[in-house]
Amino acid sequence: MDVSKLYERGSQAFERGNWELAVMVWQQLLAIEPGHTDARKLLREAENRKWTQDGSGVVTKAMALIKGLPSIVAYGIHALTKSYDKAMMDCEKVLAIDPNCTSMLWALSRAAVKAGHPGVGVVTVEYIRDKNPKNKSALRQLARLYEEVEDIGRAIDTWQKLRQLAPADREAQTQLRDLAARKTMIDGKYETATDKGSDFTESLKDKDQAKRLEDSQRIIRTDDDLQGAIERVKKDIEGQPDNKRFVLQLGDLYRRAKNYEEARNCYARAREIDEMDVSILERLGETRIDEYSDQEKALQEQLKAAPDDAALQAKLAAVQKEKFDYSLEEFTRQVHARPTDSGLREKLGHLLFAAKKFDDAAVEYQKASADPRMRRRCLMRLGLCLYNTGKHQLAASQFEQAAEGGTANNAEIRDVLYYQAVTYEKLGDIPRAIKVLRDIFNVKMDYKDVKDRLERLMQASEPATSNDDGGPA
Repeated sequence: MDVSKLYERGSQAFERGNWELAVMVWQQLLAIEPGHTDARKLLREAENRKWTQDGSGVVTKAMALIKGLPSIVAYGIHALTKSYDKAMMDCEKVLAIDPNCTSMLWALSRAAVKAGHPGVGVVTVEYIRDKNPKNKSALRQLARLYEEVEDIGRAIDTWQKLRQLAPADREAQTQLRDLAARKTMIDGKYETATDKGSDFTESLKDKDQAKRLEDSQRIIRTDDDLQGAIERVKKDIEGQPDNKRFVLQLGDLYRRAKNYEEARNCYARAREIDEMDVSILERLGETRIDEYSDQEKALQEQLKAAPDDAALQAKLAAVQKEKFDYSLEEFTRQVHARPTDSGLREKLGHLLFAAKKFDDAAVEYQKASADPRMRRRCLMRLGLCLYNTGKHQLAASQFEQAAEGGTANNAEIRDVLYYQAVTYEKLGDIPRAIKVLRDIFNVKMDYKDVKDRLERLMQASEPATSNDDGGPA
């Protein structure tokens, strides 16, 4: 069957919200073309949405493991016999049941690399990393895979992130030095060392160049570090004025230095180089939001010294309104351009919630909750939207889903449980409200007004009894 037609058919099913059909079609596609990374990314998204729709608690995960056991066994056999394409399909059968089974995601990545599909290995480990950006194992493997597919820039960025988490990591230090030298040889077309065992640094023309490359990998902590980074990237651009990555990097540095005009100039130049790169429009929009934030902060500082200044108050209110209106327009545009980006939808939901457009915000939170990384907090926000529009029974249902599988020991769960108890009280279900409040009280009695609220509800629920002298029973 034509792969392009399968891809289109899966996409149509996805757009209609038919996750089960989308999963089935994209699995068929991957059986024909295992290296199709776009289909594999969308497959993960469809599986997650189906998983959320069907329920994703602890019991569901346990049942998924049992259902997936035959495929797990088959994976072991196919891996041993080096039938790696088949092993990849075994992994996908398990992931169709539980898309966040970490062990099978790792297994899929290993099988993909051995089968000669490093791109699949990359997108799979990226998925693992996105679930936990501080996963050092994922960062290490991802950096190695980026190097394998010759994506040196991303390899360097990923090793830097690992080094930030583990400053003493020797592999990260060595790879950063060697990859920086390798990148310069690629960009500047230097001749590589002829000796097979030579370090890349030895092939650089002089020690000053080696030092500059080493400096470029330092973490920016001070204004001097930032200015030094700007000057280094400027020199890179002098040698390669049409290198979009360098131009964007300079724009990002200017933005960090709050030199917004120069940042915009760089982004405009980058658009001239590649007008199809939508990330540049996002950078431009977020730069304007940064400017508004700086203006807002400056006015707030002035008001601390003159809190009764009506002119300053009016100016602050005007800037805040402009910032909000622009942000709402910008994130609406970004969501329209990237409808499957859950992070953008969550941000748009926050803006709509702040504007008390609870029905619109609820839609964004519900769509964003398909991403397992933000499922709990988006369901909580969805519950708050429903509560604020008087749909208390539906709100309680969302809070219950958000709290599923968690306990009051977790700060995020405590927030969910608190709103759940408040909603139960609103519904008149006092026993359930008391039970939830007790769960919080037993862990953190000073959380919000839990102690007073719990005491009030318990007193209200006690039968009115008295002894002969009128004292408490």
